[in-house]
Amino acid sequence: MSRFFFLLFLLVLGCSDTPDEIFKEVRKTGTITDEQALILGRTKRSLYLHDLTSITDEQASRLSSNRSLYLNGLKRITDKQAEFLSKVENLNLDGLTEITEEQARHLINVSSLSLNGLVSAPPEVLFILSRNGTGQLYRFREEAIDYTNSLSVVDEVTLKRIVESKIAKLNGLVALTDQHAEILRDASEIEIDKISTITDLQTEHISNADSLSLNGLTALTDIQAGHLKNIVFLRLDGVRKLSDKQAFHLGQQRKDVFFRMQTLSLNQLTQINESQAGSLGNAKYLYLDGLKTINDKEARGLGSVCCVLSINGLESITARQAEMFSSVKQELYLNGIKMLGDEQAEALSHSDAELWLNGVVSITDYQATNLGKLEKINLASLRELTDQQASSL
Repeated sequence: MSRFFFLLFLLVLGCSDTPDEIFKEVRKTGTITDEQALILGRTKRSLYLHDLTSITDEQASRLSSNRSLYLNGLKRITDKQAEFLSKVENLNLDGLTEITEEQARHLINVSSLSLNGLVSAPPEVLFILSRNGTGQLYRFREEAIDYTNSLSVVDEVTLKRIVESKIAKLNGLVALTDQHAEILRDASEIEIDKISTITDLQTEHISNADSLSLNGLTALTDIQAGHLKNIVFLRLDGVRKLSDKQAFHLGQQRKDVFFRMQTLSLNQLTQINESQAGSLGNAKYLYLDGLKTINDKEARGLGSVCCVLSINGLESITARQAEMFSSVKQELYLNGIKMLGDEQAEALSHSDAELWLNGVVSITDYQATNLGKLEKINLASLRELTDQQASSL
């Protein structure tokens, strides 16, 4: 019935105003009338109007009822037109070379938006566009991150704009104020790797984030570790030493992140004790690539890591340690080991994890037989491999 009324509508306007006739006229003139825009808007189809070089606000309103619009001939639009066009599911505006903040705020609501003609944008526009990570807008997120990472200082107004995207990557920032930290409270992902000192209060402010990187810190206080235990993805790759209490805090599990893997990275930590290993072993993903040596008691604690354990700094492990590490379920990184013993290979063969031994340069037939029992094994540094070993693996 609706199609009948649409056809009747076309007859009333005149047969020359069919969609095909309108497309021909657009190619000639680069414009459409309000009535033609209404007709095209009622088609509910994808409209390719690359020859259209200008539209009015009213025409934008009428065209916006279509699912997909390709308007790459437009060089500029008004804020009102951006508001209307934001209702379109798929929108191509590759002819635009600049947009305003107001236009950007409207356009990020489009599910699939193409702005390939926008080769550069002021920071305030970049911050807005970076809030939509779909399709063509991914590059604006990367450009926004490049810009924010270049800032050594930032004012509060700019920081608030950055935090609107929920992602605050400020790895050029050399100092953090209490006001900065309070603004960062609303960010879900924070990177401030150049900051070398932070107060307990500032740590409390930023502890609401899901992901936090503070790789510039070389030491923590017990209070700071207590705040940071709430972070799901925590990177502290500059910290060289922990107290037992700090390790206990950092190893605690958040009760509300069952379906998200708690990740803890402490790659500059060069030594731990048995108590600290037991606490850190509660993490789902644990990265301790700075450890050079480890005893069996410490290995027992780390072996309780559920899913991913990375200890690439170890150059050797005992068979007992290999047995403890084999309980890791998903990925086990031991890329620092250059020579593997038969007993170690046999113990590791019982693991369900993907095993990374990319430092090992040679293996025996017996080791190959055992390592071949693993579902996934990585041996990128092997210098030679016999046919029998290859068959086993």
